[in-house]
Amino acid sequence: MGDNDFPTVMANGGSWENAYGLASQWKRRSSGSSASFSSGLGLPTTGEQASYESGDGSDEDPWFTEERRVF
Repeated sequence: MGDNDFPTVMANGGSWENAYGLASQWKRRSSGSSASFSSGLGLPTTGEQASYESGDGSDEDPWFTEERRVF
């Protein structure tokens, strides 16, 4: 444990195990999707659908995935 950990450990009860347990409890997740369509006289109907997921947390690196479908 380095000097930078001292304020966190003391604020969370004075033990490294307790501080790590509290810090590892937060995680953030997000997801969503969108769709668009085009059509008209003499034009083929086309569209696109996109969906994504992302997240991060105190004990994991940020991540992002995206999937796009064109039809």
